[in-house]
Amino acid sequence: MSTLSDALAAFRMCAKVEGMSPKSIDGRAKCVGYFASFLGCDPELSKIGANDLRRFILALQESQKYQKHPYKPHYREKISPTSIATYTREIKAFFSYLARKELIDRNPMEGVKVPKAPKKVVRTLDEKEVGKLLSQPDKYFNRGFRDYTLILTFYDTGARLSRVG
Repeated sequence: MSTLSDALAAFRMCAKVEGMSPKSIDGRAKCVGYFASFLGCDPELSKIGANDLRRFILALQESQKYQKHPYKPHYREKISPTSIATYTREIKAFFSYLARKELIDRNPMEGVKVPKAPKKVVRTLDEKEVGKLLSQPDKYFNRGFRDYTLILTFYDTGARLSRVG
């Protein structure tokens, strides 16, 4: 395997065989695909280095949201630090995976730090809001009781609906 696209194809196959979730595989492949587009060709793996990733991070930090998206309007906002950190983490994980599977001799991204993203503080519900939320389902019917128990489960565990299933 000599090129980035060959490595990406091998990663997809190995990750699928090993049971990685399809969303995780697609997410990592998408980030690596953006990185490959930034590099402008299908480079040989041996020619990709840490400075390529650093240049990619700088380009992301200077880019605007949806800059090349065919259906979204052009925004004046910059790409969020959280998104940039995600791209960096996924690309680093991809190269770590290749090194672990001995598909490359060494991980060229080891020395690259993930840019810090600001921590978000999630607002919690006060007692009155929790009471209002729990009073919504009609617990005397099966569907209402089911909804009530689901709300309690989500609230007690901190689970997010987007992560269920």
